[in-house]
Amino acid sequence: MFENILINIFLCALLFFYPFIHNLFRCIGEKLIKNQIFFLNYIRLINILFLPSCIFIIGLFLFTDFSFDSGWKFVQESAATGETDWTGGRAPLGAILFIIYPTFIILLPLIYGFTIIGRIKNPKKILNEDYD
Repeated sequence: MFENILINIFLCALLFFYPFIHNLFRCIGEKLIKNQIFFLNYIRLINILFLPSCIFIIGLFLFTDFSFDSGWKFVQESAATGETDWTGGRAPLGAILFIIYPTFIILLPLIYGFTIIGRIKNPKKILNEDYD
């Protein structure tokens, strides 16, 4: 399930752009759907479609070797074997990104997951809010 790297990257990118995609669909729904009950169900549907990506990414951390310290391990192992010199040019920036990326990827589904669950439970709350 987690072996397809393209799907992993696609779901991480989809979750990264969740606020923008949600706002786009919300704007389209406000223009096309005039009945408030249908609009609230439409908001629920959008969020229900995003919820599996949150669960998938959390599962990626729980059931694979991708973890908080996987970026740090990669930087240490490649430096120890001499594959990459992390000291010159733009390499330190790459090392920092490899170290920060896993933490960022696990925080996204946690934060957006609670937001999505809140919007599924109470879609009326979004009517009073401005766009994300």
